[in-house]
Amino acid sequence: MNSENAEIYEILAMKKREVSSFDFMLLEHLYLISLERPEHLGMFMGLPINSMKLQDAQIDILRSYITGLTEANRLAKINTGEIDDFFYWLRDVKQEFPTQGWEKKYFDDCNGNHLLVIGKLWSFLHEFLLLKKPDWFVKLNRKPIPSKLRNGAGTPNKIDIRRSDHKEIV
Repeated sequence: MNSENAEIYEILAMKKREVSSFDFMLLEHLYLISLERPEHLGMFMGLPINSMKLQDAQIDILRSYITGLTEANRLAKINTGEIDDFFYWLRDVKQEFPTQGWEKKYFDDCNGNHLLVIGKLWSFLHEFLLLKKPDWFVKLNRKPIPSKLRNGAGTPNKIDIRRSDHKEIV
C-alpha cells in the first residue's frame, strides 16, 4: 500500500475510533466507489473480475449491496443516519425515490442503460455531499485519492480520481 492510500485509510480508521456509536460509513464507501469507472462497480463489492459479464444485473447488484449493508448495520444497532439522510433527501427534496424504488425509476429514465443509471445515482450522491459537506468528505478531498484500479505494473490507473468540484470545497 502506498503512502497516499495509507493516509486515506488512516483518516477512515481515525473516524471509526472517534465516533462512539460506530457508523459504518456506507455513504463514504459509496462515494469512493463512485469516483471509479462505473463498469468496474462489481470489483468494489467483492465480486470476481469476470462479473463484468453481469452488465444487465449491475443495478440490482448495487441496490442489493446498499440495502444489505444498511440493513446489516441496523440489525447490529450501528448508526445508519448518513445513508438514511441521503435517501430521505433523494425522496423528499429531489423527488427521486418513488414507490417503485430509485433503481426502477432511473432504469426507465435512462432507457435501460445500467451505466447511466449508476451515473445518475452517483450524481445525486455528489450533489448531496457538496450540499452537506460532511467532515469525512472534506478530509478525503484535501489530498489526492488514487484509483484502486491498477495497471500491469501495479500502480494506480489514475493518481487522483477526485472531481474538480470536490477539490474546490477544501
